[in-house]
Parts: sequence; C-alpha cells; structure tokens
Amino acid sequence: MRSVPCECTILIDAAAAGNIQSSGVTAGGQVGFNYQVHWVVLGLEADFNYTDLGGTRTATAFHPILAAQPITETFNSSFMATFRGRLGIAAGSWLVYGTGGVASAHVNYGDNILFPLLGSSNGVAGNYIAGGWVAGGGVEWMLTKNWSVKAEYLHIDLGNKFDRSLNTAPPFIIPIIRHDHQLVEDVARVGVNYRFGPSNVVAAKY
Repeated sequence: MRSVPCECTILIDAAAAGNIQSSGVTAGGQVGFNYQVHWVVLGLEADFNYTDLGGTRTATAFHPILAAQPITETFNSSFMATFRGRLGIAAGSWLVYGTGGVASAHVNYGDNILFPLLGSSNGVAGNYIAGGWVAGGGVEWMLTKNWSVKAEYLHIDLGNKFDRSLNTAPPFIIPIIRHDHQLVEDVARVGVNYRFGPSNVVAAKY
C-alpha cells in the first residue's frame, strides 16, 4: 500500500511495501481441442481450478512524533481459471508445447494501519475477480489411443488493484492512503486427459 504525499509517507511506504509469499495445492478440470498436422499440434484449452492460497503480513512504521504504526495486510485466493491457446511439436507419443492466453482469479484482501497515539486507523478491504494473462509450457505423453498424462508450468499475472482509505479521525496528517495490490501466481501441475472420439481422428496421433 502507498500513502498520498506528505512528510511521513516515506516511512509508511517503506514499511507497507512487500510481498505475501504463499504456497498451496490446486485441483480442477479442463476441456480442450487439439488438431494435429504432421508434427505440429494446435489446440485450445479452458480450465477451472480450486486454489488454496492465502497469507498475512505484518510490519511497523516508526515515526518520531506519531510513534509506532502497526500495519497488517492479508489476502486469499480461492479459484483460478484460464483460457489458452496451445502450440506443440509432436514426436512419437510425446508432445512438447507452449501455451498462453487470459486468466482470472478470485481475490480477497484487507489492509489496516493503526495510529495508536491518535486513536485512529486507515483500513480497506476488497473482494473481486481479477483478470490478466497466462503463459507457460509443458510436456504430454500418450499412454493409449485415448489417455494421456501431462506436466506443465504456468506463470499468471493478474494485474494491479488500487484503492484508497480515509482515516477514521480526519482531519489528520495522513487523511488518505492509497493501497496497491498485485497478484502473481506460479503453478506447476500434473494432469490426466481423456480424448473423446475414434482413434483415427487427427487429434489422437501423438
């Protein structure tokens, strides 16, 4: 988060700036279509996944007049969805591919700064669906004419969210604070795919 310009914003900005590192599990499903011409595979995929991400960060801004100002930042994200194109190179039963497209995720966050000496605070909370982009790659192996397994990595950038909070006891030396948030996810996952249709269609070659 970032405060509006004033004489003590450097202290608050320095203490509030930081990352909440979180790791968790993901599980979901996907649908898609592949079309193979010789050794080139083109495809589209859409997926929806539960994500177990969340965390809390605490910090303190020290001011010579206003004393210590505790800062608490929290977030969680419960689902993520992507819609991606896929371009791959097939060799026998193996496929190596790159993928990219658009992504969205649920985001819930809260920020709070206390000013104990003056008995006031700045706080903001948000609950929204973020949108952004996704890119990555992976490998897939055909087990049978209809079943395959894959492993892939995705980098997801869901952009920035800006909010402003008003101090609970204005007028005050910092009446308004700007809160900046960005969600970035790195996903490594494995999956099993079932291919519908007869075994002689082009989508089942690799």
